[in-house]
Amino acid sequence: MQQELFYTEPDDTEALRAARKAIAAWSLPRAAARIAAAKQQQAGGIAALKALDAARFASESAAAHLSQISSEIGDDRPIQGVQFSPDGSLLATCGWSGNVAVWTADAACKRVWVFRASAERLTGIAWHPNARPTLHLQAGAKGADSNAAANGMEGQEGPGAADDTVALATGCADGTAAVWSVKGKLLRKLEGHTDRLGRVAFHPMGHHLATASYDM
Repeated sequence: MQQELFYTEPDDTEALRAARKAIAAWSLPRAAARIAAAKQQQAGGIAALKALDAARFASESAAAHLSQISSEIGDDRPIQGVQFSPDGSLLATCGWSGNVAVWTADAACKRVWVFRASAERLTGIAWHPNARPTLHLQAGAKGADSNAAANGMEGQEGPGAADDTVALATGCADGTAAVWSVKGKLLRKLEGHTDRLGRVAFHPMGHHLATASYDM
């Protein structure tokens, strides 16, 4: 087991520096706002603490009454990742079959469409923070077979007429990540890891994608 610190030199130091500056410029004002809000709450005395306790109690009460409203067979093989769309109306799933599926996030839990993202196991999925897929999927779902199985195509188009903006990212057991349009079109495959990916996640501002892998 490695005990000492180590650093990996990036291929493009200028791009890394620019990314770090952009993330800092986005994050620091929001961190300052959170700290200011916490100080203001602390200065509010007993009344502020009571309001905080009431909000916490309401959250705990709601969590205690959670119940299952729907259950579906999501894939032929184990599902590895699930994530709600940013507006909460859809749920994306991925699994060992290499398929990505999008479902309505309601009691019907209807599969809107599915596409084959890889011949290998998928290990993670993430929505772009600015993705707005609902209208595109609703527009194309009328003539689509929502229960059709994914075929062997990589990036089969789903319903709708969205452009090539990024909607989803997937991680794969072959060490690659991929970004997809809302139609299921492969926009770019990202390589560089030497072992399978564990998770993928977009930064909240949407300009960067993080990948976690089992490589060193």
